Amino acid sequence: MMEKPSLNNPDRFPDENELSPVLGGAFEAWKHFQSLLKTHFPEIKPEWNFYKDGKCWLCKVIYKKKTICWISVWEGFFNVTVYFHLKNETEVLKLELPENLKSDFRNAKISGKIKPFTISVSDSDPLASIVKIMKLKLELI
Repeated sequence: MMEKPSLNNPDRFPDENELSPVLGGAFEAWKHFQSLLKTHFPEIKPEWNFYKDGKCWLCKVIYKKKTICWISVWEGFFNVTVYFHLKNETEVLKLELPENLKSDFRNAKISGKIKPFTISVSDSDPLASIVKIMKLKLELI
C-alpha cells in the first residue's frame, strides 16, 4: 500500500500551526522554502486546495494560470514536484544539480508526455536545486 500525504482533514487549512507538528524538524526548511519563493519568484502564487480524490491538501504554485509545481506534506518532510514535457528533458538534465537528483529525474515514471521531477525536503539542502528547477520551468512556459 502506498503512503498518503499528511493533512487529510478537509476542515483544517494547512497554516503554520497545522504544518509545524507534521513537518517536525523539516519545518525550518519549509519556512526557508517559503522565503525563497517570495525572494526569487514574487510573481508566483501558492494555492492550497483539499483534493477529494487524494483525500489530502496539496499546494499548487502558479504563475498566471500555469502550474509551476505541486507541494505535498508528509510526516517529517515535504515533496516539491515540477512536471516537464519530455521534449525538455535534456534542458532539465543540463542544470547544475546534484547527480542523485538528476538520476531520480532520469528514472522518474513518464505519464503521457510529461515527467515529474520530485524532490523530498527534510532539510534546507535541496532548496537551491529546487529554485533552479523552478526557474527553468518558468522559462519554458
